[in-house]
Amino acid sequence: MRKLLSVLFSTLQGGVRGGLLLLALFASVSAIYASDMQVDGIWYDFDNSTMTASVTYRGYNYDSYVGEYSGAVVIPETVTYNSTTYSVTSIGEAAFFGCSSLTSVNIPNGVTSIGNSAFERCYSLTSITLLNSVMSIGDYAFYNCSSLTSIIIPNSVTSIGDWAFDGCDALPVENNLRYADTYLVGAVDKTLSTYSIKEGTKWIGDYAFYNCSSLASITIPNSVTNIGNQAFYGTGIYSNESNWENGVLYISNFLIKAKESISGAYEVNENTRLIAPSAFSNCSALTSITIPNSVTSIGNSTFNGCESLTSITIPNSVTSIGNSTFEGCSSLTSITIPNSVTSIGNSAFNGCSHLTSIDIPNSVTSIGSSAFYRCKFLSSITIPNGVTSIGKDAFAETPWYDNLPDGLVYFGKVLYKYKGTMPANTNINVKDETICISGGAFSGCSGLVSIIIPNSITSIAGSTFSGCSSLTSITIPENVTSIGGDAFYGCSSLTSITIPKNVTSIGDDAFYGCSSLTSITIPENVTSIGDNAFSLCSSLTSIVWNAKKCSFGRWASDAPFYAVASQIISFSFGDSVATIPSYLCSNMSSLTSVTISENVTSIESDAFDGCSALTSITIPKNVTSIGSAFGRCSSLTTIHWNVKNYNTSCTVFKDLASQIISFTFGDSVEYIPENICSGLDSLTNVTIGKNVLNIGSKAFYDCDKLTKTNYTGDIAGWCNIKFGDSYANPISYSHNFYINGDEVRDVIIPNTIDSIHNNAFTNCVSLASVIIPNSVTTIGSKAFYDCDSLSYVSIGSGVTSIGGYAFYDCPLTSIIIPNSVTSIGNFAFYSCDSLKMVAIGKSVTSIGDRAFRDCPIDTVYSRNPTPPSISTGSYATFFESKPICIIPCGCSSSYEKSDWKNYMSKFITGNVYFLNTIVSNPLAGRVEILQDPQCDYGATFQAIPNVGYEFVQWSDGVTDALRTLDLTQDTTLIAEFRQLFDGKCGDNLYWKHYDDKIIIHGEGAMYDYAADSVPWYQFRDIVKTVEVFDGATSIGNNAFALCKNLNTLTLAGTIENIGENAFGGCRMLFDIYCYVLFPPIASETSFVNYNAYLYILCDYQRYYAVDMVFGNFRNMQCIGTQSTPTDSMVITPSYNDVTITWPTVANAGSYTLTINKDGEAFCTLIFNAAGQLTGIAFAPSRNGQRHAPAATQAANGFTFTVTGLEEGTDYSYNLVIKDNSGKTLQTYSGEFRTQSTNDRTVTVEYDAIQGQVTGAGIYLVGDTVTLTAIPNDGYRFVRWSNEVEDNPYTFVISENMTLSAEFESVIPSSVENTHTQSPMTNCKKIIRDGQLLILRDGKTYNAMGVLVE
Repeated sequence: MRKLLSVLFSTLQGGVRGGLLLLALFASVSAIYASDMQVDGIWYDFDNSTMTASVTYRGYNYDSYVGEYSGAVVIPETVTYNSTTYSVTSIGEAAFFGCSSLTSVNIPNGVTSIGNSAFERCYSLTSITLLNSVMSIGDYAFYNCSSLTSIIIPNSVTSIGDWAFDGCDALPVENNLRYADTYLVGAVDKTLSTYSIKEGTKWIGDYAFYNCSSLASITIPNSVTNIGNQAFYGTGIYSNESNWENGVLYISNFLIKAKESISGAYEVNENTRLIAPSAFSNCSALTSITIPNSVTSIGNSTFNGCESLTSITIPNSVTSIGNSTFEGCSSLTSITIPNSVTSIGNSAFNGCSHLTSIDIPNSVTSIGSSAFYRCKFLSSITIPNGVTSIGKDAFAETPWYDNLPDGLVYFGKVLYKYKGTMPANTNINVKDETICISGGAFSGCSGLVSIIIPNSITSIAGSTFSGCSSLTSITIPENVTSIGGDAFYGCSSLTSITIPKNVTSIGDDAFYGCSSLTSITIPENVTSIGDNAFSLCSSLTSIVWNAKKCSFGRWASDAPFYAVASQIISFSFGDSVATIPSYLCSNMSSLTSVTISENVTSIESDAFDGCSALTSITIPKNVTSIGSAFGRCSSLTTIHWNVKNYNTSCTVFKDLASQIISFTFGDSVEYIPENICSGLDSLTNVTIGKNVLNIGSKAFYDCDKLTKTNYTGDIAGWCNIKFGDSYANPISYSHNFYINGDEVRDVIIPNTIDSIHNNAFTNCVSLASVIIPNSVTTIGSKAFYDCDSLSYVSIGSGVTSIGGYAFYDCPLTSIIIPNSVTSIGNFAFYSCDSLKMVAIGKSVTSIGDRAFRDCPIDTVYSRNPTPPSISTGSYATFFESKPICIIPCGCSSSYEKSDWKNYMSKFITGNVYFLNTIVSNPLAGRVEILQDPQCDYGATFQAIPNVGYEFVQWSDGVTDALRTLDLTQDTTLIAEFRQLFDGKCGDNLYWKHYDDKIIIHGEGAMYDYAADSVPWYQFRDIVKTVEVFDGATSIGNNAFALCKNLNTLTLAGTIENIGENAFGGCRMLFDIYCYVLFPPIASETSFVNYNAYLYILCDYQRYYAVDMVFGNFRNMQCIGTQSTPTDSMVITPSYNDVTITWPTVANAGSYTLTINKDGEAFCTLIFNAAGQLTGIAFAPSRNGQRHAPAATQAANGFTFTVTGLEEGTDYSYNLVIKDNSGKTLQTYSGEFRTQSTNDRTVTVEYDAIQGQVTGAGIYLVGDTVTLTAIPNDGYRFVRWSNEVEDNPYTFVISENMTLSAEFESVIPSSVENTHTQSPMTNCKKIIRDGQLLILRDGKTYNAMGVLVE
């Protein structure tokens, strides 16, 4: 029962307390929780059904927040939450546990119970008053409250738990006895011989005088109503035989113990007030006993084992018969139970084998488990209608029960048992008025298929349906609050069950062996789940967890699903969950899917420890605390962080530093916490959500492998982010910055921005130009630090300060600092090693240390009549490049007398005007200043469009791109460009862009290009398809080299040449449809992805197979016409994996793919119609894992990669496609061989006009290779390029080999003058009337080289 009171396990103190811990394991069921929230600093559990509240601790584990409360705490009588008012009625279990600084608590009237360990270890608590509403005090309630000096226990209290005041050493002591008001805790000095318990004491605690060996006399007042377990054991009184009256020990009017040797009839002394627990246990010779009316209580096990006891009279003063009171009284023949008794305890008459009849009075409402078990002669029992509960096996093995007819046995409103053997396929409808189903009622009823239970039932007792192996359907009523131990044990046919929301506890082994149960939902009010509750639920793979506060032990083995952890695949947390407790999902090694509700606020340490198959996790937005929850999650590579504001440093993922690749901060995030990605040295991709406002310091520290930062907002949003330091900006490590997938190159800061924050664009190497509007007033420190491509910056006239290192090491060529700027920070433009011209506004008064150091400046403009202050010496503002300094007229003297003179070659006075050129769209083009404005000289400048754009005009209407302007004032001009969507790409060849497609049309050859000068350059990232129409004869150099997302290429039959690097960067190019009869002339660099599928006209594959370039393609497919690609499977083996592409089929419901090796199944994969992997099975000898959770959509179907194959090994495959009814729609099968490090390639070059060669290909080291040269008509074979003349040529392969086959003409000399043997590269090949013809220089030759026209 580790979970019932796991609190106590962490507080074991050894000794007696540890030995007696199991006594505390049966706590009362908690209220139905409707909320668990903090109000005015106090945490409550709310019960909406009774509108009551219980004070509790925060979170799942009581010791997670030790010290939560301190000082004086006032608990109100009522508390209002969400406009609802609740009455506070209890102090819950461990509510104030370990609050060592708590000094006082005001408990209001209305509180009825103090829970177990409620104030345990509250070392500073000095006093407490319990009002008359309190009725119970739990186990260890005030344990170790070492400063507690007083407590008032009201008369309303009827039960005080074990060790409730143990360790309260400051409580008052009278006559060497320590008291907690009316509760006697125990003797202080255990060496005394006499004690006197003060008048008014009601309780003598457990072990109060235990082992007080000198105790000879004691006075117990009549006020005592309860004596604890072994309170006087080991005392001098106990061991002094003279104190035993006829073998019975009395202390005052209290019967403490009878010796087991007592025999015959015994009459309890008159005026005896109480018989202690176990007083006559095992008095085997006792035959009868008379109890006077003065006795009001008979303790548990009082007459247990009195096997000779034949009769007993229970007085009317007794109200209950305790557990095991008469157990084993095998000679007891009759007993009269008075009308005062209301309950008969568990095993009360168990084994009373001579009891023949019994009348249970109308006053009795409950009969415990096994109460009359094994009463072998009990043939007559009267059970009143007022009984509302009967325990398991209460009447088992009695003749009275055995003589009842088979079938359902009802006693009043209690369904006690199904008697006899239940027929197969039985369905049962329980009577509507039934209020109780006894434990074990249907145990072993293997014929039970379904049952309907009325709403009047409030609990499913232990073992009720255990062994009901055919039970498939059951509806548990909404009013049920508990499911007992073994309740559904062995219900192996039960496939699903709905646990109602009011259930608060699930017992030990409750669903043990429910092997068909695939999923379970734990409702929100469950507070405890017993040991092994779901053991051997071998099909259970999916959990929905709605429990708001279900506590269990402190170790992974205590978790409710520990026994089935390795098979759970999916775990979802519902909206009612606020905390995910430690170890709940630990060791779920197959868990791949986790869904966490946005209402979760806390994820405790080790919650997902050992979830080794989990690849990604999403942290919801309201989380405020998260522990080291993901230890040993060895496959976890992707984090989705949606936490809105996590205001403390976060190092949750530091233990996964070597494996996390991708981290996404969602759009709900406003603050990215400090250190969250610090040290994640495998992190390559970061996405920042559009609502992020702050990023904590060192958030991305040491993320050295970060290559991409993507932001989901816009440039204005990015500029509003405040960074804790340079390590807070992921661009510092990625260097590449994207906004919504588009690389940030040319930036126009919106006029809604008033400041560019520190570190905003630090290390952004893709940034080429920035235009800062007049609305910006400050440029922060390191704002553009080390932006290696930033060559152009326009600073608006509103900027007043430029921070330190702002443009450090940027390749600026010139910079104009406007008149609004007053200060330039230290190192602001340090090491801008292309900076030639600097214009400084008239308001600048100070320029920081080394602000322009290591800059090759040749011209400085300073408009301030008073020289701004600069640094000199080792921190000098300017490098000793001695530029010309142009200053305002009449200012020579002031500059000559300043520190400036040491750093300028000369001063020139004149009218200093600035020219500010702005590009309307930085993506479209740029402006180059060819001649800077110098005093009375004009400026020469030119608008230069980027590829794919053209210049339109300047903002003053001038359309000349190149112009010279005499400046008479500061001037700003805007260059306007427009984008091109079509144009020329050859003398008579044209291009056009549609969506994600480029079409080439017209006639003739395409121009050659540099990679970044192609006219469709601006579409390079979105182009996925290129179609080249008939008429085009070539693809130019570098034509599509930067189209990284290109995946489909169609080449018309007129293409003759493909230039160098034409598709060199197209690694996503997977499908090439080539309708050219013979291979076009291509370079080895023309293509990069030779795993692409090359589709060729069927009759001409052999020509491509032996081509120097196209022969490298590993996947050649046959096509009949230009518009009908193949729909067969495509198999692409590598060394240890194989990529398989299969076609989609209409109405398909599933795709089952089997990979076989040596005639046995290696693995079987099952995909649904959407390509999602729904099933996976490996051969017994294989311990692999799937490569991806789903197949990806390819151009012609689905693609999936199977990993874990052996290199150089033969495999076969089989694909079965079925519809949803199971009907087979299509099958595919075939074989493939994985690549091997021992593979060797034999390549043969030859002139296809002269002949062919067979035998080239891939072989293993040591294989025998045979090459055969086959000359065409009119030619003969001469030799191989290694001088071997054998044909066929056979050899053993050891290394890659490239050979050439040489042929020569055998045409008579009279014919030789009419044909050419020019190589294939000088001619064009065509098919006419089924014959191969060669066109050269306007003439036509046949395949033998004979001129035909």
